[in-house]
Amino acid sequence: MQVAAKGSPSVRATYRPGGVAFIPRRDTLESFLYHRNLIHGGPPGSPLSSQVEIQFAPWSLRQAEALELKETFFKRFSLQPLDAPVAHTATRISAACWSAAPAGEQ
Repeated sequence: MQVAAKGSPSVRATYRPGGVAFIPRRDTLESFLYHRNLIHGGPPGSPLSSQVEIQFAPWSLRQAEALELKETFFKRFSLQPLDAPVAHTATRISAACWSAAPAGEQ
């Protein structure tokens, strides 16, 4: 997987799935990440800044092993990661998305 835009923080990762499929338990990091229902894009404050509401059908996660991770998010904001990378994978995700709206408007 690789995500990047010119001048933006970037991520490059290689992983290997493993473990048994599970639905995240409440009050866990996995549950917090699993239940993200808005995607934000574009520079903050820009007319191109937008947000998209997403609803997911429940899906199963599996632990994954991060084989390679190169990212510039932490460095860009002068942060240091506290722990080793946490990786998960899913066989399939079904989602419904609504039209993008300017950030701050819903």
